[in-house]
Amino acid sequence: MISNGVVVVLTAALLVCATAARSELSPTANDGNSGKSFHSAIDVRAGNESSTAAAGSSALCRQTIDIPGGPYRIDVDTCETPDLTEWTKTTLAPVIRDWYPKLAELLPSEGFKPPEDILVRFSASLKGVAETSGTRIRCAAEWFRTNLKGEAAGSVVHELVHVVQQYGKARRANPDSIPSPGWLVEGIADYIRWFLYEPQSHGADIPWMRERKNLRLRYDAGYRITANFLDWVTTKYDKSIVQRLNAAMRQGKYREDIWKEHTGQSLPELGDEWKREVERQLAQPGNHENGL
Repeated sequence: MISNGVVVVLTAALLVCATAARSELSPTANDGNSGKSFHSAIDVRAGNESSTAAAGSSALCRQTIDIPGGPYRIDVDTCETPDLTEWTKTTLAPVIRDWYPKLAELLPSEGFKPPEDILVRFSASLKGVAETSGTRIRCAAEWFRTNLKGEAAGSVVHELVHVVQQYGKARRANPDSIPSPGWLVEGIADYIRWFLYEPQSHGADIPWMRERKNLRLRYDAGYRITANFLDWVTTKYDKSIVQRLNAAMRQGKYREDIWKEHTGQSLPELGDEWKREVERQLAQPGNHENGL
């Protein structure tokens, strides 16, 4: 790693691996270090030795997850963050192998084929938690290191939902298509994560809300709050509402009328009813009713 003219000497194998990984990424997965070079003694001494070392190192820091019975191939890259390699192999890989096909089934639409080749890359420089562009997921190693036994795997599931959503295709194909509301895009991802993948974590339900200060109970708040709203609508009005909304957004045809057509209530009316129900439950200490 080179920063402000200070060279930090790493092992030759890891440096070659990091260089190889950068060359394979598309521009949308750029890690912000373009133009910086990585060199090692092996690079200078012998080209054949360098190629051998690169191949061996890449095998250690990149793994391919093939989904049994499906066409999906998901690569996980920890070349920049070798300390996370073991966790990705023992904990994350089984989650991806099990849940990516489920996500594809949960979010279908006419004529849609889920992406088959996905890259999950752990970045030493990315800040925040994670981000997705197309079929490329970048994970912030700094955050993941402190959450391996907590929210780490679930955050990757959230990003994999974005890979399956592919709502941007409609806009690229037709600039006049209706943009998908950001609050709903993130709400669907968190709904699947907190209410289907890990409901036992209580990451968006009443027990979670009880621990929050200045709780913003708006259906369009996004993420966990919208996830709770979607779970409530799914439970009380229409078990397929998420699938209907997903199909509409993927085609660039989202309309607020969809809510009324399938629940009999307008979106604001649903939001008001949900808010009253949440406030009722929050006013009852220790209440763990299902659906919220």
